[in-house]
Amino acid sequence: MGLLKKASGIVLVAGFVALAVTNPGPRAYETFAIAQLSQYVSSTVCEEIPGNLNQVLQNPCSRLLDNNHEEVRQLVREQTSRSNFVLFSLYETRLAVPGLTVLPAYEVKALGIGRNFFVYQAGQV
Repeated sequence: MGLLKKASGIVLVAGFVALAVTNPGPRAYETFAIAQLSQYVSSTVCEEIPGNLNQVLQNPCSRLLDNNHEEVRQLVREQTSRSNFVLFSLYETRLAVPGLTVLPAYEVKALGIGRNFFVYQAGQV
């Protein structure tokens, strides 16, 4: 019975160490957030541009984030807070374009664990 307890303890400690080592950092979150934002803008925002304006702007609209990658990364960096719990992290991002209050703001909450991110709350605020 003692050997089984030791083995279980070793496996448990190894699991904690693996989670701590694979806890994704802010740079990984920024990359994840930009990919999610690009997908959302392309599939939702660009598609909602009305009629003739959509035909004129569709390609520039879908490339908007790609052409401004570093600016978007900086915006995400400045508007994100991280709570690091060693084994996992919680990220909260409130995306709003500074100075353009006419555009909606969005809030995203995500769990970072095991080199992955899981969005558990997202919406317009």
